[in-house]
Amino acid sequence: MRKFLLKIILLVTFFCCSCLVVSAQSKTTIESPFYLGLKGGANVSHVMVLEQFQIFSSIGDVDASSKEYNKIYQNWGYQYGFVGLYKLSDRINLIFEPTFAHYRFGYSTENIWVDTENEGVSRSSEQEHNNNLHYLELPLLLQFTKDISPVKPYFLVGGYYGRLLGAEKLMHVTEITTIDEQDFTTSSEDQHLFYNDQYIKSRLAAVAEIGAIYDLENLQLMLGVGYHYSFNNISREDARYSNQLITGSSYDVNDNMLLNSVVLNLRVLFPLNKPSSLAKSLKCKQ
Repeated sequence: MRKFLLKIILLVTFFCCSCLVVSAQSKTTIESPFYLGLKGGANVSHVMVLEQFQIFSSIGDVDASSKEYNKIYQNWGYQYGFVGLYKLSDRINLIFEPTFAHYRFGYSTENIWVDTENEGVSRSSEQEHNNNLHYLELPLLLQFTKDISPVKPYFLVGGYYGRLLGAEKLMHVTEITTIDEQDFTTSSEDQHLFYNDQYIKSRLAAVAEIGAIYDLENLQLMLGVGYHYSFNNISREDARYSNQLITGSSYDVNDNMLLNSVVLNLRVLFPLNKPSSLAKSLKCKQ
């Protein structure tokens, strides 16, 4: 927890110092190419399973369980952060936006044990797993715009490095005993577990986004929808079976997967040292 707070303090301090330096430099010019602001929005996780893993294997005619992942529209998360924009030209911008992103995805699975000595007797474990992953992301992006006033459509590409800040698992497990086709619920419990050791700390992803900019007198509103594609598996293979709290109670282990996402962002940007109409007219006369 202390390391997490220290990271936030250092990030905010760096951002504030950058603002002061840029603001001081911009006072000597009529119009600054720098914009600063905030961003926020929602995301839905699109999990791509590379390889599934399980503790048990099938015996005889009984199939081993497999995970059924939630549909993409069920995996809602959110993100927020800072935005720094530098105008390279009238149509191209460079954007750096430190972001705190929170992703959510889930799946369900079922394990069945059959009593080979007593036909008609079996036991099953029905499970629902919801995973929450929290990242600090550092995107560097290029934005290409076209002015068709009053809006500017844009296309944005780039990538980012993500650092895992924390991972949680919310798990619901129901144990059912079946005797002569009659089901009896023997136990039902919820667990909330921290799951950091099961995920790789680093994550690399590419970003593509389309949207539009609405330029007001003293600020810009930027609304866009994009897709983030991960380059690396997020699960730690060397620690897959090490968490006894999970493997012992739910018989569950992580799959190898890519954590992709569809992202909706709203950015509010403020130009530094925005010139007045008088300053603009004097600049034109020169």
